[in-house]
Amino acid sequence: MSVITILKMGDPRLNLKAEAIMDFSSEQISQSIQDMIDTMRHFQGVGLAAPQIGLSKQLIVLEVNKNQRYPQAEAIEMDVLINPKILNYSEQKEPGWEGCLSLPGLRARIN
Repeated sequence: MSVITILKMGDPRLNLKAEAIMDFSSEQISQSIQDMIDTMRHFQGVGLAAPQIGLSKQLIVLEVNKNQRYPQAEAIEMDVLINPKILNYSEQKEPGWEGCLSLPGLRARIN
């Protein structure tokens, strides 16, 4: 498939409200999902949202494998989230280091 350029902080497209996906079976969405997976793996990310590649859709891919960016991370199988919603959450916090492919070279300690 394709490795897509990742938008960087400051690109106005990252500030747009992503649109819901209505046709889950469209060829465009299937292609976008594969391109996002290829892009995320190429840049050794653990997650990538569609707006990060200039597609203003509510679409996220997640996968954790051992890589240089996250050497201690536990493995998580590939997951694709379409129109995700937070239904509930816990007040429990899990501290750790976070990074973002749209903020290359930056890490922050999250508590």
